[in-house]
Amino acid sequence: MRSVFSRALILTGVLASTSALAEQPFRPELSTLGSVPAVTLPSQTLAKDISVAAADKRGAMQFAVRVASPHAMTDGSWSHGADGMSHWRLRVESAGAVSMSVHLTDVALPEGAEMYFYDHAGKIVQGPIRKANRKGEIWSPLVRGSDVVIDVRVPTAKAGAVKLKLADGFHGFRTFEQASMEKRGSCEVDAVCPVGDEWRKQIRSAALYTIDNTSLCTGQLVNNVSGNLQGLILTANHCGLEFDPAVGPTGDSVVVYWNYASPACASGELGDLTQNQAGGFLIQRYAASDTALFGLYASPPPAYNVYYGGLDANGAVPTAGVVIHHPNGEEKSISTIADGTVAQTTTIDGVDIESWAVTYSEGSTEQGSSGAALWNQDGHIIGVLSGGTASCDNPTGFDAFGRMDIAWDAGGDDAAALKSVLDPDNLCAKTIPGRNAAAGLATENCQVDDSIPGTTPPSGAVVITPAVAPAGSQMNYQFDLVNDDSMTMTDVSFDIVLPAGLEWIGAVARSSHCLDGVVEQSGNTIHVAGMSVWGHDTCSITGAFVGDVPDVYTFGIAADALTSNLGSNPEPIEAVLQVEAIDPALNSFIFAPSEGSVLTNEAVELTWSAPGANSCDAYGEWTGSRPITGSTSVSFVGTGEYTFRLICHTDVGAAERIVTIAVTGPGTTPTPTPTPTPSPTPTPTPSGTPTPTPSPTPTPTPPLDDHYLAEPAGGGSFGSGLLAVLAGLGFLRRRIAPTG
Repeated sequence: MRSVFSRALILTGVLASTSALAEQPFRPELSTLGSVPAVTLPSQTLAKDISVAAADKRGAMQFAVRVASPHAMTDGSWSHGADGMSHWRLRVESAGAVSMSVHLTDVALPEGAEMYFYDHAGKIVQGPIRKANRKGEIWSPLVRGSDVVIDVRVPTAKAGAVKLKLADGFHGFRTFEQASMEKRGSCEVDAVCPVGDEWRKQIRSAALYTIDNTSLCTGQLVNNVSGNLQGLILTANHCGLEFDPAVGPTGDSVVVYWNYASPACASGELGDLTQNQAGGFLIQRYAASDTALFGLYASPPPAYNVYYGGLDANGAVPTAGVVIHHPNGEEKSISTIADGTVAQTTTIDGVDIESWAVTYSEGSTEQGSSGAALWNQDGHIIGVLSGGTASCDNPTGFDAFGRMDIAWDAGGDDAAALKSVLDPDNLCAKTIPGRNAAAGLATENCQVDDSIPGTTPPSGAVVITPAVAPAGSQMNYQFDLVNDDSMTMTDVSFDIVLPAGLEWIGAVARSSHCLDGVVEQSGNTIHVAGMSVWGHDTCSITGAFVGDVPDVYTFGIAADALTSNLGSNPEPIEAVLQVEAIDPALNSFIFAPSEGSVLTNEAVELTWSAPGANSCDAYGEWTGSRPITGSTSVSFVGTGEYTFRLICHTDVGAAERIVTIAVTGPGTTPTPTPTPTPSPTPTPTPSGTPTPTPSPTPTPTPPLDDHYLAEPAGGGSFGSGLLAVLAGLGFLRRRIAPTG
């Protein structure tokens, strides 16, 4: 058996929510950091943990260790500015660390809140993040140095709604400078070099990803038979993605970095890591081909210009090909395979892998390249890197790639078979074409035609809540922009003009499915320009206004005023609302208590009486029609502020009353109903590559989730997407024993 040395890495990138508005440069208040509380990661077992991680030769590369460090928001501090914004900050330190990151739980960020991460000098600023993942967690991007500041910026009026807990810190233990020196002597070829000119599409498919902020591998985006732009990442099983949540939240902690490449051939310049996204789930894996398929909760944004790679599972020996990968976690590289590829069974960490054995005529691979695709002469994936003896130090060594023709059927195990997800009806005869994100997909002969234009113009709807309200009351709007075409809608532009007599309240917001571009509110106009919406998706723009002048108003967008690459909207997208006069006859309208304070699970009796009214309608925490006189009991399961609105109408006008209840702390917790204890799930054996077990039922693909995505932030200290690459000798490549 042969051993080769490799290197580890640490990443830094700008992580931002796609709910972002037009970005303004965020500049940390460094002059006041001295007053920010600091917590230090426990160090009792840190040296031992680093030693164990550095000696781990199995699976994905290790570059940091997790340190449990539970802290509440009370361990940080608030500051309140004259601009109406407040900041909560906490500094996390670990002596000797070369990078830092954190894992936050129980996160709640109200509308208008932004979270940033940066070092004490403000050289690296990560963010903004505006929403936690589906579990209420945030896995922060990495910051170079021995400390990281968590900074939440929020409108002061909403500061009480911010919630978070610090669960873990991550201490990076590999140095940056060593990686830079090693890289200058590397045999690896930058993907931007001329050798990559014939593989530009495939290069855009490859990505580097990290798991649990401690390890990394290479993967690639793959197409499926429907061409629906589902975010599917093909990688190696041994990289450590798990089904079992008891093993660790490997799916939600994954961060994928797109287009991470040197800006110029052999320049030694650092690549840009600002295009990234977090969160997903393991769909399937198959040990005999060392393959795994991972689903992202959201497809990569159109601005990333990614490529959905094609795949060939017919088992033909390649006559030529390349490997596109991230050796040692460095910028994207391309290696050219030599003649003589053969099919063989290769034993890796005690598991027999049905593989393609290749050598290289130019370039090589290193640890961190694991999971990279082997592309054949037709530009299709035929394998993923499992392990090998090849490296820059051993140019005559070979690499073993788990074969797609083996993974396709998975020995008859439908739950593990790639075909069950990518082409369940075998429409493409084991050859799925690749596609650009903005291309149409022709179904005939499974061929992609990038020239097929979109044919469905945008549509939408506006909802006003409440649609009828007395003067001076807040009215909320939601504008839904709908893309019914399979092609991504880009260059979306329109204006929403507020009629005279109405006035905006607060800022405009957009959902995470409204990508790129500008959404800004100025004067009486909301201006949208250059925005994108994925195929078969809907983005929402929300906000509020108040009406001072009683009248009937039309709010929305006129016909043909919304434009995009798919055309303009042929019909108006509008809603009618009414501002009523305040009827003095309702001065005796009572809604009680007007405000109150309770604990969780304590009941509050809401009572109202509106003599002379014709009808009443409820909004806020309750909805629907109400009698003009009545009462109801409510209780609350969580702390926070709850608002109940009641609007009552007469023939000549209306009036509104509001009840606000503050839930300040835990009360009596109801006794839960006992539930059966699930059977324990077997955990992998500690041998590196888990022992093959029957695959579970395929995980259903969930709808797109509002997981945070990284997007380039405009200007400021985070525009350059700084990168730190760590290195150190001592990592063995996965051990290989060819057996046939």
